[in-house]
Amino acid sequence: MFSFLSSKELIGHCLCKDVKVKIDPVSLTDKSNEILVCHCSNCQRAGGGLLSYEIILPDEKVTLIDDKSLITRYDDTDTKSKNVVERYFCRQCGSPIYGKTPKNKPNITIVKLSLFAGDQLPCPTKEVFCAEMMKWEKKIDGVKHYDEGPE
Repeated sequence: MFSFLSSKELIGHCLCKDVKVKIDPVSLTDKSNEILVCHCSNCQRAGGGLLSYEIILPDEKVTLIDDKSLITRYDDTDTKSKNVVERYFCRQCGSPIYGKTPKNKPNITIVKLSLFAGDQLPCPTKEVFCAEMMKWEKKIDGVKHYDEGPE
């Protein structure tokens, strides 16, 4: 059980705190939502780290607060699936905020869970593009692993 589940909303933010994302904390325990880590080289480059930790939610379950219009988009066209990944980030601090893949998953938002750092977040249910992990990294125990994308 998470300590913040009594709250009606969970609010994450970018590094400069000018872009905020609200989700219902129940989304983190709802088994119909995917929580995953992606090790693909594009996610590594886009986030400046070894992986991307994210939750996949219906658009209506995500509220963006961007009073200064700082969210900007980069269309990632060099993907293994050949589908465009729309990567949204704060143009002021560079923090990744969310992604969309409208061709293969319309009406879905892929929220970066690192925006909620400091909270007790759940273990992912899937680990994708494991073939692109560093040789010294270890896979997460009890999680489904995929060398490429899922199914």
